[in-house]
Amino acid sequence: MATRYPSRIDKLIYLDAAFDVRASDSIVARRPAKRPALVDVQTKDDVIRWLRRDFFGMWSPALEAEYRNRSVDEDARGVLLAPIVADAMRAPE
Repeated sequence: MATRYPSRIDKLIYLDAAFDVRASDSIVARRPAKRPALVDVQTKDDVIRWLRRDFFGMWSPALEAEYRNRSVDEDARGVLLAPIVADAMRAPE
């Protein structure tokens, strides 16, 4: 929101700061069974059905709402997010 509409943002509070991005890969590593491949995707609903079943046991209505509301410019989002994640990885716990 702040990058797309900077004139609409006066202040921004980051509420999800407790998540340690360095630990996220360990969640995947601890999963005893491999996830089935995501195949035959036609729509977002196909992906959501797969995520409900295979998102490391942590899929929630909040994650689904976030996924459903993602914009079509996911590539741009990834480019903007990369330096933020890299900075978090360098920061002390």
